[in-house]
Amino acid sequence: MQLVIDTIKDQPGSALILGNHDCVLEAGMFERVRQRADYRSDWSERTITYRAVDTLLVNTTLTEEKAVVGTDPAVWANESFQITIDPYVLYCIKVGDLCQYTDTEPKLVEGAPFKRVQITQTYLEKFAPIAQERVRQAGFRLAHLINLALDPDYKEPIQNSTQLP
Repeated sequence: MQLVIDTIKDQPGSALILGNHDCVLEAGMFERVRQRADYRSDWSERTITYRAVDTLLVNTTLTEEKAVVGTDPAVWANESFQITIDPYVLYCIKVGDLCQYTDTEPKLVEGAPFKRVQITQTYLEKFAPIAQERVRQAGFRLAHLINLALDPDYKEPIQNSTQLP
């Protein structure tokens, strides 16, 4: 679902078009890397990404990681769906049991204008932690599925050298 997010912070009325609601706050993960004491301004995007992964591993125990990946992908999808139908998230309009683009359109019609959603600082403070947790879970879950698909000896996560049990 595409949304147009009106930003309030620096340039009122400016818009950001997003293809996925979670990507609103993915940047927060990378911003935390830029706040690290060992951050260097000459780091490339790849270095920042690797450091973000390091930060995730250091801050997630092996037990937590196993719990994150230990359920079925259908459960993961339902977790996300439950977030999207919260009316305060502003992702969709709930009509009966459906999550629609607007109250009259089930999905964005080709050529129609994008829905505009105004995101306030209060909204960011409330939902940034949720979005960041979903990105964290998605990273571990994607890595787990790739390992299962490509490594015949892989069964479950193992403790990383920077990770607590």
